[in-house]
Amino acid sequence: MFRRASIFSILLALGVAVCSSQTVNWDKFVAPDGSFSILMPEKPELQTVTKDHPSGKVVTNIWVANTSQGLFLAAVTDYPVDIDVQKELDLSRDNFLTAVEAKLVSESDFTLKGYRGKDCTGVSSSNTFKFRELVVGRRNYQDAVRDTTATFNIQRANKFLLSFELTQAAK
Repeated sequence: MFRRASIFSILLALGVAVCSSQTVNWDKFVAPDGSFSILMPEKPELQTVTKDHPSGKVVTNIWVANTSQGLFLAAVTDYPVDIDVQKELDLSRDNFLTAVEAKLVSESDFTLKGYRGKDCTGVSSSNTFKFRELVVGRRNYQDAVRDTTATFNIQRANKFLLSFELTQAAK
């Protein structure tokens, strides 16, 4: 299985500064390749992380919206070879929790259009994280919300996470 630097360390790094705007206008964000859409509280910024692996390049595209209402992240990781779905779901969960120094408080499995996914909630010393991922072929879609535990709003988190839609087949 691929050992990759967790994209969620980027979530931590970007989570330090918070925008001052209090107004949130949710808009549908569509990935440039058209593979998914999700509601975002503001226009996200893209970061791309590429890792070399003996089988080829592992590429992760990460879209982040960092607002006064929390940090919202949508990411897609493309692998050069087939991946074991259950191992990938478990590894991503573990990498996520480790990167944000959080303890798992709940997790459940789900399916979307016949593809398997995992929904997790973690809590650190000051933040609550809600994370969903879905494996489609050689692609892993990840969505995460981070906010301080004192202001974490499950309805807002679910508005984001549950708005995720696959709009066309992965590569």
